[in-house]
Amino acid sequence: MKDGFLSLWRVNSATMVRVIPYAAIQFCSHDQYKGILGRYYGFQGKALPPFPRFLAGSLAGTTAVMLTYPLDMVQARMAVTPRYSNIVHVFVRITQEEGIKTLDRGFCPTILGVIPYSGITFFTYETLKKLHAGPQYELDQRANRCGGQRHHL
Repeated sequence: MKDGFLSLWRVNSATMVRVIPYAAIQFCSHDQYKGILGRYYGFQGKALPPFPRFLAGSLAGTTAVMLTYPLDMVQARMAVTPRYSNIVHVFVRITQEEGIKTLDRGFCPTILGVIPYSGITFFTYETLKKLHAGPQYELDQRANRCGGQRHHL
């Protein structure tokens, strides 16, 4: 390690700047897509069937990548190139030396990778949550769709 122990944290800051908004966007949009697909497929207030569950996860991952992709590229550059001192420095140098379109380089392969990855991740999460919670899961789904109010049958 040429730059010492603290150099390990240089990329960590870029990772956190990328991961926090990515995760927030992904989870918020997943809830929105579940609601939209639930209404579309006629499952409002109930657990989605398998394909819409997968689709909601894929759409959530795609949305998060679309909104945070430049941060992903910047974080990758910081990880492999020691010539950058911070995130802003990466953005400035890349846009000046390579052009702004460079920030989107690799976007399509990333989207193609996130569709199955995020779809399977959220599909598995929702499936296991449904299996673990049983009937309570359906009540929670209804409460989430009705403004947080539980409706007892």
